Amino acid sequence: MTTALPRLLLLAALFAPLAARAQITVTSSLNSGTSAQAINIGHDDCVANINVDFAYNLGGAPAAGSAISFIIAHAASDCSVAPVVAAGDVQVGSPSQTATTGAYNSTPGALELNGGAPDGGGLVDGCNDTTHTSSSPYTTNFCVQVKTTPLLGGTPTVTYGSIPINFSMRPPTQPTGVAAESGDSHAKVSWAAGNSSETILKYQVFVVPTGATVDLTKESGDTSGLSIDATQTDDGVGLANDTSYDVYVRAQDVFKNYSAVAKGAPVTPKAVDDFYNHYRNSGGSAVGGGGCSTGGAAGWIAALALLAALWARRRNPELAGKLGGKASGKFSGKFSGKAPRGFLGGLFALAALTAAPAARAQSQYDAPPRRLLLGFKLDRYDPKIDSEKDLNGATPYLDVFGTRKPLRFQIEGDWEIAHPFGSFLLGLTAGYWQNIGKGIQHDTGAPASDTALLDVLPFGLVATYRLDYFTDHVRWFPLVPYAQAGLSAALWSSFSGTGKVSRRPGDGNGRGSAWTYGYTTALGVALALDALDPSLSREAYNDTYIQRTSIFAEYGWTRLDDFRHKHPLILSDRGWRFGLSLEF
Repeated sequence: MTTALPRLLLLAALFAPLAARAQITVTSSLNSGTSAQAINIGHDDCVANINVDFAYNLGGAPAAGSAISFIIAHAASDCSVAPVVAAGDVQVGSPSQTATTGAYNSTPGALELNGGAPDGGGLVDGCNDTTHTSSSPYTTNFCVQVKTTPLLGGTPTVTYGSIPINFSMRPPTQPTGVAAESGDSHAKVSWAAGNSSETILKYQVFVVPTGATVDLTKESGDTSGLSIDATQTDDGVGLANDTSYDVYVRAQDVFKNYSAVAKGAPVTPKAVDDFYNHYRNSGGSAVGGGGCSTGGAAGWIAALALLAALWARRRNPELAGKLGGKASGKFSGKFSGKAPRGFLGGLFALAALTAAPAARAQSQYDAPPRRLLLGFKLDRYDPKIDSEKDLNGATPYLDVFGTRKPLRFQIEGDWEIAHPFGSFLLGLTAGYWQNIGKGIQHDTGAPASDTALLDVLPFGLVATYRLDYFTDHVRWFPLVPYAQAGLSAALWSSFSGTGKVSRRPGDGNGRGSAWTYGYTTALGVALALDALDPSLSREAYNDTYIQRTSIFAEYGWTRLDDFRHKHPLILSDRGWRFGLSLEF
């Protein structure tokens, strides 16, 4: 039995075809070397009779008795039989019968299979064919076939790899509806596809001074979409206001065929005031300076010191005392007498020094003291920019943004530092808000097509008292009243229609971005969900360490006017805020 087994295995190998060959891959540099991705050949490549290269990998050494062939077929499945039997298919070569890799080069004319069924003539006029477009190309396939016959007879095995070759000589349809809207030193050009079924690679946009000749070897820009923001001519010269330009668009399909050029009406860029420039032109006195200042940076450095001190106090009270002492000496020496911005940094450092160790917060079940609160707030922000006295009744904010009140998103992180009768918290807040409007035409005062943006990033250091004693000690009592107060700062930035931070023409210190400082207060009430279902709350604590989940509503007052110092952009507001908080 032991002698017969090897003989049976040898016999099976002799009669069996190559059953487990690795997949044969065929690639080409004309499709970025990707297996099975089609090669696209258009009119210009056809006329130039370009070299079409193929590379193949058999995935392993061919078995003895294998026959390797190159075939051009109408369908890839035709390569699954040997010899080739489909009408019109041809075998074009036999490479080395022992190499596992190799290459083959051809031309578009040799790959077309003209006149053979089932294409009914293929490309009727060769490179001048007009019957096939990018949406319905003519296709052939290049195959590498391996036919393996068992040494002692039996059914041959055929494996192959293929890559499709698509042909389209007909140019894409000309774009329609070319139009251009004037902006400040730019133009927004848009159009419609001539034929939505065509496979378009990109659209080319040409912008030249009115009356100038278009050079199709140059372009102002290209895009795969149906619009573009043109900022320069084809020669790379920036568009100038009050100068007329002609605009042209043409399509290029995936076969590198170009459509006819479509022309739109001339466009003349016009000066447009974004929010910051309109505000300054209306009498506003806030001067941007790049979005930072010495005092402002000091405040946020001190805030980081606060976080470090609180963490150190939790981990090591003695280390926290040392950290606090160093912070006190550093900030009191460097920022004394620099109110209000230096005063902001000093208060941050003072808060770090006075943070007390956390006492135990009682709960309705046995759990460690609550130490951290994370809050997520949502409100509609409406900054009172137009309340500035220097505006003398002008309303630049209303002119640009109208009555929109976009949502403002804020997060808050508080350290619960003490629980004598309720909870005392000290923490930081950060947020994001953006309003979108339309610029103002400088010469007419009418709304322009240019977009105008105003971003505000608010930050703050807040102290909070939460009367959660009854919620901790009285079962089924879910309400937690609270009060909050703190210092605030907001980084505001105005953007023009080209997406750049606003600049004041001719004013070296007129950048539309700066900090505004002030304070904030709020009164609110939270609904503690754990009081409604203590058992579910305990389960949440065991799984996630969340001791309390609350939803809340608060009415807040924020005064951001640099404490009425100098000339800030006034970002004060007041209104209702709603959110969710988690306590750990």
